[in-house]
Parts: sequence; structure tokens; C-alpha cells
Amino acid sequence: MPASRDAPEHVVRPYPCWRLLPWLLLAGCGQTPPEAPAEIPEAAVSATPAPAGTRAPHQLGLCAACHGRDGIAVAANTPNLAGRDRDELLAAMAEYLDGRRDYAPMRAMLGPIRPADREALADWFAAQPPAPAVTP
Repeated sequence: MPASRDAPEHVVRPYPCWRLLPWLLLAGCGQTPPEAPAEIPEAAVSATPAPAGTRAPHQLGLCAACHGRDGIAVAANTPNLAGRDRDELLAAMAEYLDGRRDYAPMRAMLGPIRPADREALADWFAAQPPAPAVTP
């Protein structure tokens, strides 16, 4: 028998959940949003002229956040990659991936990058002019 409009008070009617949605959304508005990630320094995204015949790899942004677009580090305690030997760079990437170099952020960044893209990154950084020597 269908429920009538004159149902007794003790009968519990299902509450349409969609009516709660606006209240739930508004309740979230008063919360503090998570902290925004730090901005990438301008040096990391500056337009560096590519060496003749070399195009910037499409995965460069992952590396540039710390190592700089041109391989000159923009983050503290980060090595410069500019002018390094291609094979040395590829070996270092392999060591991060297999755990011989134990640094989780590098393993996480390199994990999704295909071998061909890692080679392109090594070519890019090897082709950049080395960082100027720092005198104490």
C-alpha cells in the first residue's frame, strides 16, 4: 500500500540525500585550503636557448623544478647537471631507479619517465654549457 500524505508521525520517510549536498559544500568553504606548492623559481623556467639541433625534452619540467631548465641548479643542495657526460647522467638515473642511490624524491620523479625520455633528458643536460666555477 503506498504511503499517504496523512501518514502518522512515527513513520520514517527516506530523506533525499541530494538535499544535503549544498550544505556539505558550504561546510567545506570555511576550512583552510591546503598550502599551495612553492612557486618554481624564475630561473627554472627561463627561456634558455637550446643548443643547435637540440629540442627541450617534454619531460624537462620535472627536472627543471630543482636542477633548472638549463641544468644549473635552482634548489639548495641540488647538483648542477649542465655539461655533465650523457652516460654519467644515464648511469645516475639508473642508480636512483634501482635503489643504489637511495633518494626517494628522485626515484619518484624518474619512475614514470620512459627510457627514451631519460635519454633525451641526458642529451639535453649534456649539451648545456657547464655551470661557471664558484670560487670560495
